[in-house]
Amino acid sequence: MKSLAMMLGRWLLCGIFLYFAVDKLQHWESTSSMLALRGIQMVPVVLSTVVVIELVGSLALFLGSWTRFSAMILALYLIPVTILFHDFWTLDGVALYAELEIFLRNCAIIGGLLYVFATGPGKFSRDYSIVRKRKKEEALYEELEN
Repeated sequence: MKSLAMMLGRWLLCGIFLYFAVDKLQHWESTSSMLALRGIQMVPVVLSTVVVIELVGSLALFLGSWTRFSAMILALYLIPVTILFHDFWTLDGVALYAELEIFLRNCAIIGGLLYVFATGPGKFSRDYSIVRKRKKEEALYEELEN
């Protein structure tokens, strides 16, 4: 049951990154304009990097491949994104609450990613399969030596 919950948790976390990566690809020009308005330099390079991080990171989480590394990269990526683009402390009224909600959501996602980093992917993952296969090969090699 624990491994199933870990897999579902990874899948739910990866969904938001996959969605926004595809959204950025579909709305490249408007996303580029928004980044430029926020003072981001070298927008095509930054936007391309962001899409790669979100796509590769979400797919790695989904498959449970390079899981800890991917979770940490996504968490580290999301920290400046959250601070730079959801600066609720500069707003008031309805806008403040809308950005505060997104800010807190992102903090919760960062927490989930850190949890995945700390606990690993679980048994239903590519990482676990690789480790299990390696252990079997090592045991076979030791048996052959003896």
